[in-house]
Amino acid sequence: MECEADTGWRTLTLHSIVTGFRYEYRVEMVHQSSPSKNIVREFASDFEVGECWGYNRFFRLDMLASEGYLNTEADVLVLKFQVRQRTFYQKSRDQQWYVSRLHIRLKSA
Repeated sequence: MECEADTGWRTLTLHSIVTGFRYEYRVEMVHQSSPSKNIVREFASDFEVGECWGYNRFFRLDMLASEGYLNTEADVLVLKFQVRQRTFYQKSRDQQWYVSRLHIRLKSA
């Protein structure tokens, strides 16, 4: 799955998530001068093919600069996004799916 969404409230990109399992994910917004003020949210969700979504209440846009998360001089906002499988079986299944997709691409190239 490839998903890119930008609604003005959030931007989120997900690549190559296999459906049918629950994934754990973590979103961290980095404070520009004080790492102790980083905002972290952790969740577990089921992802469907073609599904694009994000958070409309992660942080207010009008407060990003004043609270120190947006560097207005460099126009930089740092978000860290991590996704992981919940089980070894799920990780193995995802890797097998990914390898099979690579084989299909190689055959068609």
